[in-house]
Amino acid sequence: MNRRVLLTDIKEVTVVEEENETLKENEVRVAIKAAGICGSDLHYYRHGGLGSHKQKLPMQIGHEPAGEVIQSNSSHFKVGDRVAIEPSHPDLDDKWSLNGRHNLASGTFMGANASGCMADEVVVHETQCVSIPDNMSYPAASLLEPVAVGFHAINRSNVTYQDTVTIFGCGPVGLCLLLCLKKIGVTNIYCVDPLQHRRDAALKLGASAAYDPTSHLHPPKCSVVFDVCGTNSSFDLCVKTCDTGSKLVIIGIPETDSLEINPHILRTREVDLINIRRSDRTLHDSLKLFENDSSELDFLVTHEYPLSKCQKAFRVACDYDDGVIKAVLNPSKE
Repeated sequence: MNRRVLLTDIKEVTVVEEENETLKENEVRVAIKAAGICGSDLHYYRHGGLGSHKQKLPMQIGHEPAGEVIQSNSSHFKVGDRVAIEPSHPDLDDKWSLNGRHNLASGTFMGANASGCMADEVVVHETQCVSIPDNMSYPAASLLEPVAVGFHAINRSNVTYQDTVTIFGCGPVGLCLLLCLKKIGVTNIYCVDPLQHRRDAALKLGASAAYDPTSHLHPPKCSVVFDVCGTNSSFDLCVKTCDTGSKLVIIGIPETDSLEINPHILRTREVDLINIRRSDRTLHDSLKLFENDSSELDFLVTHEYPLSKCQKAFRVACDYDDGVIKAVLNPSKE
């Protein structure tokens, strides 16, 4: 039997038991060693959906996994291999896949229309797996998915070392984005977050400065601004931080159907708006950034819980309690 975490009601997650999935050709069975709680998971936990888009409950959840192959019908992976898992499995014949934008193609995504990763084990296609080195912990490997989101945002915005950057939101995605920007040589990076412990983390990871959005102090106008929050207040501050001819990159998923926009600042400064949907097959590239040293990813993992403590894990993550940055579930910790 396989234990799995289900979102059964608003702010209620439950562990259930189910039959093990059958392994098909070119698939592997992975024992999950770390499954991260993502901000989008928390949207569903708080509201059962995104704005007016509600998900039928109970629903499977989780899309930031890493683990060990325990059964294989693949010629590329064998039992005992340590892997991070790409949650998306796009239809490679879809026009968007053929155009190189796999994240826009039809297909499956963990926790949406495929099995979530908050479980003892998952069955995935071999193309979703990336081998990880022995020196990388499983919690760090699970963070390669939010790293991939940051990497995709960098690719979409074409940010370079010459840019000045502000990141609004110092949760796991925002801090992973900060690490990616540092890796490509960006030196002027400002971070904004209302939580002191997250501002402290941003500074420790190399931010030039970190600001409280409620303070009278603000970051300078920048050539690239990332909104990793997706709220009316963050979007308004992002718009005001955009320099003339800059780019505003929206990563954070709003919990509402719409955001208020001041079009006059965007228009007169001719700011480019860029939207980010998940990541575009950037897990391999993300691994390359941290395969020699993943200690900064380990630093982000502040809380680790067994599946049986999933309710506490989600509560802590939802309430930003106990200095949490990233909470992960580890079924082997029972």
